[in-house]
Amino acid sequence: MVKLRAGSGQRWRHRRRPIAVRVGSLDLITVGLSRYDWTDPYYTALDIPWRWFFAAVLAYQFLANAAFASLYMIQPGSIANLTPGSWTEAFFFSVETFATVGYGIMAPVTTYGHVLATVEIFTGLTSTAVITGVLFVRLSRPRSRIVFARNMVVGPSDGKTTLSARFVNHRTNLIYDAEVRLVLGMRDQTAEGHFFWHTYELPLALAQARVVSLFFAASHVIDENSPLHRMTAADLEAAGAQFLVTVSGIDATLAAPVHAMQGYRPADVLFGHSFGDIVSIDSDHRPHIDLRRVHEVAPVRGDVADGI
Repeated sequence: MVKLRAGSGQRWRHRRRPIAVRVGSLDLITVGLSRYDWTDPYYTALDIPWRWFFAAVLAYQFLANAAFASLYMIQPGSIANLTPGSWTEAFFFSVETFATVGYGIMAPVTTYGHVLATVEIFTGLTSTAVITGVLFVRLSRPRSRIVFARNMVVGPSDGKTTLSARFVNHRTNLIYDAEVRLVLGMRDQTAEGHFFWHTYELPLALAQARVVSLFFAASHVIDENSPLHRMTAADLEAAGAQFLVTVSGIDATLAAPVHAMQGYRPADVLFGHSFGDIVSIDSDHRPHIDLRRVHEVAPVRGDVADGI
């Protein structure tokens, strides 16, 4: 494996394989990073999937108790009622001691056994506190239930050509002080012929809302000041365009900030389309909002079927 020099400390690090980071429908390929940094165990414990978290906890519990069981076996007779040479009984005695259960059938009887049991009890209490703390943080982190439409649409709106994204809140509560951002990243070329990655923050007609209840549509007017002016679907594809929509706000029930984001590729942008209406009025003049129709789009007449 190829090794690279890193910094003035003469440290060497392994070259890592490219990693795909999923953002909505986007795959962002990173090189030079590991997916999980095990030198930062607290952050990794919060970031790994639940199945890996529980697998790591079980593996730690087994290895710790196996190590203490082996230490108990060093001095035969240090544990009362322990069958001589039985590593299995030593292991289960370690489990009881580590968890501070202490059924009373087996107990340390020598100074070595008492000291080792003391060390194990301290280790078990500390481990339980750390694992419980990490578990609490994982469970208490606020998460949004915002669902984005599968596509963005480009079409006429109030006589202007707009690029629109839509999302719905799949909770019945409110999101206060919501802020929506739309970012475009694509390759540009300098006058010297050099290519570079340029990021634009596209201004929205409504970027902030005091209250978001169930759905929201973010629209960017495409005029001569927009980086999307006169671009076609083929131009977006050739430039490797990537769109990123982010939403942040305060969850009214949790009283905590929540965030959501969705990425879109050029293939996800539908020209000459608009979002289907998800609001209807019943006979009692009450609005009905069908969140199941968040992904619905419909073609519109105009001159934006292939380009802007």
